[in-house]
Amino acid sequence: MMKKTIKVLSIPFLTIPLFTVAALAHAETKLSGFADIQYSGATDAWDEQGIYLNDAAIYLNHTAGSAEFLLDLPFSSSAGESLLWAQEKVQAYLKLSFTPEFAIQTGQFDTLFGFEANDSKDLHFSAGGLLYNNVLPTSHMGLMGIYSVGAAKINLFAANPDNQGILSGKNPDLGIQIAYEIAEDDPISVGALISSEGGKNKTLLNIVGGFDVTENLRADLEFDIVSDPALADTTLGYLLNLEYSLSEKHVWGLRTEYLFNGRNDETPTHSQFMVAVGPKCLVNENLSLKAEYNLGLNRTAEGSDNKVINGARVSAVYSF
Repeated sequence: MMKKTIKVLSIPFLTIPLFTVAALAHAETKLSGFADIQYSGATDAWDEQGIYLNDAAIYLNHTAGSAEFLLDLPFSSSAGESLLWAQEKVQAYLKLSFTPEFAIQTGQFDTLFGFEANDSKDLHFSAGGLLYNNVLPTSHMGLMGIYSVGAAKINLFAANPDNQGILSGKNPDLGIQIAYEIAEDDPISVGALISSEGGKNKTLLNIVGGFDVTENLRADLEFDIVSDPALADTTLGYLLNLEYSLSEKHVWGLRTEYLFNGRNDETPTHSQFMVAVGPKCLVNENLSLKAEYNLGLNRTAEGSDNKVINGARVSAVYSF
């Protein structure tokens, strides 16, 4: 499985003198975090083997009146490295709420797009799948306006291109997401991201939706379209994630994904199919255990070098 390129990003120093004495009197600071320790045997589905720190983060959140600051410092270990600190998933942003409906957020923040979150503690499985790793951005460094009314929410943002820490004279990425909660915990969102370079536009269309099929069965879906002038074909991605609750503490999951890659000389794999299945068990409010098996197929356009990949891993996730 391809891994996202790791980039160390600069964090801007943000100072906006909007705090009043009354706001500071109601200030609140929270410290939290998590660690995800995994074990994987020999596999051709990912690079890591043995025991390793799959994902971890320290969160510092401070609120004062209508202002909020979040610092999210992630770290992990990977093949050939002991610890990687403050990588592409780092967050450092300031959010100012002008009314209950309207807010502005600036700094570096997690992407709005996709079903799967950046932090493994928020996933059923041990890590993100094909779409997360190959199609979607990880974070955005820029300015975002947030407007919500009732069950609807609109996000508009301009950000530095390609997860870069600075603009460097390039055109900013422009993004929009419209989300609506049809019923409680049944959201649907449609988002688009436009990147422009050399007079050519690369576009991403992302659609995510989820609903409860029965009292115990949950279904979430994602559909992505990427149009890139550098590729010969349009990239298409599909995800279906099913979770069946045996009890409040025991949930089985099934994730199926298909990715049709736009081709060039650097991307010989033309399509990928991956299935993951496994349980997640909540030991207590802080500790959860996961196990999964992944089976996939990578196909080239000519069909001459098809490859079956598979792997299993277990993990323990502790949050505080």
